[in-house]
Amino acid sequence: MHDWRSHRNSPWLALLATLALLAPSAVKGQQLSVRAAVEGQDFFLGESFTFQIQVNGDDRPRPPDTSAISDFTVRALGGRPNNSTSVSLINGRYSKSITRACIFNYELTPKRIGQLTIPPIQVVAGGKRFTTQAVPITVRKPEETADSHLRMTMSRPTCYVGEPTTLDITWFFAQNIRELQYAIPALDLPQFDLVVEEPQIDPAKRYHRLQVGDHQLIAEQGQARLQGKPYTTLGISVVLIPKQPGVMTLPQSTVVAKALVGYRKTNGSARQSPFGGFFDGDPFNRRQEVYNKLVVPSNSVTVTVKEIPAAGRPANFAGHVGK
Repeated sequence: MHDWRSHRNSPWLALLATLALLAPSAVKGQQLSVRAAVEGQDFFLGESFTFQIQVNGDDRPRPPDTSAISDFTVRALGGRPNNSTSVSLINGRYSKSITRACIFNYELTPKRIGQLTIPPIQVVAGGKRFTTQAVPITVRKPEETADSHLRMTMSRPTCYVGEPTTLDITWFFAQNIRELQYAIPALDLPQFDLVVEEPQIDPAKRYHRLQVGDHQLIAEQGQARLQGKPYTTLGISVVLIPKQPGVMTLPQSTVVAKALVGYRKTNGSARQSPFGGFFDGDPFNRRQEVYNKLVVPSNSVTVTVKEIPAAGRPANFAGHVGK
């Protein structure tokens, strides 16, 4: 019979003792909670921002119902688990804490100026119903600048129900631009059907693919003069087909971007290329670009939609109007 006492000082026993110390003493519980968060509380009309619903204690809650949000256009960006694990060893006891969480992201775009509120949102997590807090938002009116103008025009300001009319949105700007963002509420009006057509590509021109809400649009870059001043332009065209008669004013569009306003001198650092300064003529006093947020509103346009005359309609008329 094997005598275990002969192995009292064996390294195997030392290993078993160590494993016993490292065995989890407890997995800490987690209280369920739900809250709303935004990246700021002061925005311009047409400026989109990120809205989050953060769930703690459950990494697989039901997707929230955001239908109560009426003063903002809502674009769901998806949800993802946000779990984490922490380990501690105190007085020889090993404990592990698991935090389960989930984050739902949304892009919100305000529809009007003033003091708005993102209402409480109901969320079902861990089999229980929770409600987020209301979030106040201040929305200000954007203003044109001397170097940036946004213009909307309609190819047919007077048309018939079912007759296609082209909406052109052209941005005139005279600064270096980055991080461009459009808001075009007219694309989602229930009074119109939207038709987005791929333009005929000219190899001699430049184009940009833009995400505008739920729509992907192609913008053509060019040059033009406005009130005698030269500008770089970015033009977007979509087709709107009116579904009902009446006089309708299309809401303003907005473009948000970062515009280059100057340079800030900085000292060279080890992270910068040792060759860059010789090509820009400034090897010691480096220049850092300075950008400011630019929010530009468009004009409003009005379209008059007439009912199709009943006289003279062919027997198989299906409501289509055009050449």
